[in-house]
Amino acid sequence: MASVNGLKTARGPRTAVDGSSPVPYDVLEDPTATVAAYSAHLARTGLSPATIRAYGSHTASFARWLTEHAVHHPAAEAFTDPHSRDYACRDYRSHLMNERRLASGSIDAHLAALDGLYLWVGLGRSTMQRTASGPTGFGQHLDARQSKAVLRAAERRGIRDLALVATMRFAGLRVSEVAALNLDDVWITPARGAMEVRGKGAKMRTVPLSAECRKTLGQWLLARRTWPGAADTAALFVGERGTRLTDRAVRYMVSEVGQAAGVPDLHPHTLRHTCARRMLDGGAQVTEVQMVLGHASLATTMAYTRPSQEQYDAAVEAGTEEW
Repeated sequence: MASVNGLKTARGPRTAVDGSSPVPYDVLEDPTATVAAYSAHLARTGLSPATIRAYGSHTASFARWLTEHAVHHPAAEAFTDPHSRDYACRDYRSHLMNERRLASGSIDAHLAALDGLYLWVGLGRSTMQRTASGPTGFGQHLDARQSKAVLRAAERRGIRDLALVATMRFAGLRVSEVAALNLDDVWITPARGAMEVRGKGAKMRTVPLSAECRKTLGQWLLARRTWPGAADTAALFVGERGTRLTDRAVRYMVSEVGQAAGVPDLHPHTLRHTCARRMLDGGAQVTEVQMVLGHASLATTMAYTRPSQEQYDAAVEAGTEEW
C-alpha cells in the first residue's frame, strides 16, 4: 500500500477513464463508499450522461454483491489485490450469468464498468476472460446480405426510417448522436455532404456522407417539409407529432426493422459496428475510422481490426489443399 497525506491508498497504475485520484484505504474497505466516490468522480468527467448512469448503476450492483459476499470477497482485498480482484470479478460474472441470467452483451457491459472502477482505484483492469468466446471480432456486425435486408425493410416503412437506418449504417452514428441531429447540422450537395455530430462528452466532429447516405437524407429532407409539426422543431428526425425522436424511439424502430429483415437482435450499435467493419474491409485506415466514429482512443478503434469469424474461416480454407 502507498501513503498519500498520511492515508493508505491502493497501489497501481493511475490510468482511469480520464485520470484518477488516490483513493483512501478506509474508503476501499466499504464497497458502497468506494462506488459512491467513483460516481462522484464520473460526474466531473466529460463522459456522456448515459455512460455515467450506466457505469454508476453497474458498479453499484457490484458493490451490493460484494457486501453480500464479504466473507469470501472482502472489499479491502477486492480493491487492493490483483488476485482478489480477479476472483471477485470471476464470481460476479458467474452471478450475472447463472443467477441473474443476463445476456452476454449485458454481462460485458457490467464488466466494462468494473474496468473503469478498477482503473480509478489504481489496480488496473481484471485479467479475467469476458463472456464472448472465439474470434468474433469487436461487436456484432451485419454481413452484406443482412445489411441489404435491413435497408430494404427500413425502406418499406418509409423514407424517414430509411434515412435513420442509413445514417447509422453509413455514417456510424451512435443512437444518441442521430437523435440529437438538427437540420442545421447537415449539408448536402450532389457531389459532397457532411454532418456535424455531437459525440460523447459534448465533443463535436464532422462526418462525411457517402453517396447512398446523401441520397436517402436528401429524400427525407424533402419529405420533412410536409411532415406534420416538423416546421416547429430544429430536430432532423421527428416523430408522428413533429417532435424530436428520442433515443428509445430510435432503438424501437431499429428493432422492428430488424424483425422485418430477419435480423431479430438488431440494435443501433450493430449498424455502427457494421459501418466500421465495412470501412476497414474496404481499405480505410484505422485513424480514418476513428475520426468517423468519434473514438477518443485509437485503441478502441483497433478492436475492429480483429478478424471476423468469416475471415478466420476463409484463412483456414486458403491454407487447405485437396489430396
